[in-house]
Amino acid sequence: MQTKAIMTIAVASITAGAFAGDVHLSEAALMAEMGAGFTYNDFSSVSDGPVDSLDYDFGTFAYEITTGAIPTSGLYNEGGVISTASNFDSIVINFTSDNVHAIGANVWATDPDFDPAGALMIVTLSDGTTETFPSGGPGAFYGYTSDVLITSVEIRAFGFIVPRFATMDNLYVGTTSNLAVVPLPPAAWAGLGMLGLMGARRSMKRS
Repeated sequence: MQTKAIMTIAVASITAGAFAGDVHLSEAALMAEMGAGFTYNDFSSVSDGPVDSLDYDFGTFAYEITTGAIPTSGLYNEGGVISTASNFDSIVINFTSDNVHAIGANVWATDPDFDPAGALMIVTLSDGTTETFPSGGPGAFYGYTSDVLITSVEIRAFGFIVPRFATMDNLYVGTTSNLAVVPLPPAAWAGLGMLGLMGARRSMKRS
């Protein structure tokens, strides 16, 4: 019953942009709409701790994961999941391959200790579409397909009085079944540039 209520709220709170697409609230629903060409990233190779950004090039789809322009505290990851160093930051995915029409991931909010926590999640896509929904924990899935090119996605968590951090795992990036995939030139995985924690932060803790 609780899952059904969350899904209903999520669908009802979509604000369409100039080119609205379709929302998918399960991996199966997204996979049914995606074409044969897609990539999946479980972030199992990501090291714990702070990092400025993460760059991935799969040869067909490429993207950068970073935080919003202001502030620029960077990402902070733990246990193979992606999050932010500051609760004021959002997770931003910039698609650099110019061929993305389908995306999906587990999206939820965590507290400073990376435990799942209640919050209001806001996902904004480059076409202006915004979805607002309550955080459903690490099993909550958000997917989106569009005939219009998706160039970026922003994921934000609002905890009102208490700090909450946008958190993401199991990212799917691809196209829809009615669109052809244009491969990119072969490229190696980009290195991960590590940044030190700011002085106000404790070691292995977020603020």
